[in-house]
Amino acid sequence: LPYWNPYASTGAVASINDGTWLGTNVNPLEYQNSNPSDKNRWKIIASAYGELRPIPGLTIKTLGGVDFLDMRTNMFSMPSYLPNYGEGTVGRAFSRYTNITWSNTATYLFDIKEDHHFNVMVGQEWGDNQSDGFSVVTRGQSNDNLLTMSTAARAESYTDTMNEARYLSFFGRAEYNYLSRYYADISLRRDASSRFGVDSRWANFWSVGGMWNVKGEKFLKNVDWLTNAQLAASIGTSGNSSIPAYEHLALVAGGPIYGIVNDVDMTGIAPYSKGNEKLTWEKTLTTNISLKLGFFDRLNLVAEFYNKQTNDMLMEVPVSAVGGYTSRWSNMGEMVNRGVDLSFDIDVLRLKDFRWNISANASYNMNEITELYDGRDEYDLGSTALYLKVGHSYGEFYLNRYAGVNPANGDALWYDKNGKITNEFKEEDKVLIGKSCNAPWQGGFGTTLSWKGVTVSAQFSWVADRYMMNNDRYFSENAAVYSSYNMSRRLLTDRWKKPGDMATMPRYDVPMQFDDRILEDASFLRLKNLSISYELPKNLLKPTKIIDRVRVFAQGQNLFTWTKFQGMDPESTANYYQAAYPMSRQFSIGLEVGF
Repeated sequence: LPYWNPYASTGAVASINDGTWLGTNVNPLEYQNSNPSDKNRWKIIASAYGELRPIPGLTIKTLGGVDFLDMRTNMFSMPSYLPNYGEGTVGRAFSRYTNITWSNTATYLFDIKEDHHFNVMVGQEWGDNQSDGFSVVTRGQSNDNLLTMSTAARAESYTDTMNEARYLSFFGRAEYNYLSRYYADISLRRDASSRFGVDSRWANFWSVGGMWNVKGEKFLKNVDWLTNAQLAASIGTSGNSSIPAYEHLALVAGGPIYGIVNDVDMTGIAPYSKGNEKLTWEKTLTTNISLKLGFFDRLNLVAEFYNKQTNDMLMEVPVSAVGGYTSRWSNMGEMVNRGVDLSFDIDVLRLKDFRWNISANASYNMNEITELYDGRDEYDLGSTALYLKVGHSYGEFYLNRYAGVNPANGDALWYDKNGKITNEFKEEDKVLIGKSCNAPWQGGFGTTLSWKGVTVSAQFSWVADRYMMNNDRYFSENAAVYSSYNMSRRLLTDRWKKPGDMATMPRYDVPMQFDDRILEDASFLRLKNLSISYELPKNLLKPTKIIDRVRVFAQGQNLFTWTKFQGMDPESTANYYQAAYPMSRQFSIGLEVGF
């Protein structure tokens, strides 16, 4: 608890071994020192390309890239530490990830009679993603100075994994514009993924679009206050193959113990996955309409409306456990996302040496599930507190509704499925409550002021109508079960204590349940970035004949957050908040030099 002193009177860390630790459980500082761990990460991102231009307008390009990550973890437990009961632990883990990509493209630009402009591209891309790793945990070391695997009495946990997935794509695109007023483009691609079976790993995708530069028309040429007017529309398909590497295969796995012979465990293999050779790409048909307007060469507005229809959704659905597994991946279900993206920026002031700009953007998305698997119209996602139902959004919470406290005896109260108050907590009383972990509204805004090389900028981001279960409160407000944990101060002020109390928290011995009382509004407004910079005048750098640009800057990130959420950080896409580290507050200064 926060009132226990982690240090002894001598100034040393209070220890449970010598009795100087007077608190409950363990001293966190001593625990960390007696159970150290370390993690090393090596990451390499590299790319290289080559270009060939054999004739005017034709560019042939090859591009290769690699993304490499190596991670090593060590963990130790000292046998001398009293809670370790004289037994040491050594664990080691290693993992390596490699992603290699290689693409080849040929682009040809040409004009016909100076009015018709063409850009044609064909290409191919290949990718290979590999990962492997292992971990071992050994126990039984008896000396703090001999914490090695070879001094262990036994190995208790050991795992190893290997994965590889590849994709191959062929694609083409053609763009055309006439007099810089009328634009059209079309694209085709054919993709293959090793994550699907041989007969279903290839899929075709396409898109068609057009844009009308209305400002380029003769009837608007002399309208000076309208500096931009564009209307665009497009329709096309895209695919998703984000599933585990081998789910299309019927697999067996090792590990089960089938008996003991001569005190030795006899391991075997058992069914691991059912497989589905018909598993294929998830496909989304997207329609977009956008409008761009500019006024007085100061104000710019953009509005984009979209409709996304997703079919053959990749879902992990339940199956009978008789075969040794409880789920498999299938193409089941349909979903619709409809929304609008809005943005604007305006130069409020634009003088000789001074400029003040304000910008903002906002987006709204409406999500609806239109079909689930096997003709079902609902699916309980179990311990996630989410529930899929046709006609509702993905991410909507499925919970018991908390009704408060009985002032007579301090019992917790809930609404049953029919809206009647009861003091019994039942799973069958859960309902969809109309609140989702996916934010329908989000956006940002900012301002920039510039004067004679000095620039000050502030950028904000916001999210509205997003909800998240605060799992930390299940522990900090659940004195009936976790009284040895850090408790919330609300237990002192909001808990029922005597008959007649109009409290929001039940009496001390009533356990908390996973209901909507710990569902919190995770909307927020955050100052994402605040910066100030100064760029030296060009005339001061000209005598150097080498240095083209010098800029010094200082900035801070994630400086302030305004929210009703009681956890450490509301910025997340998860449905549960579980003691997650918040976004770090960062300060930096820098110097940029251009040659």
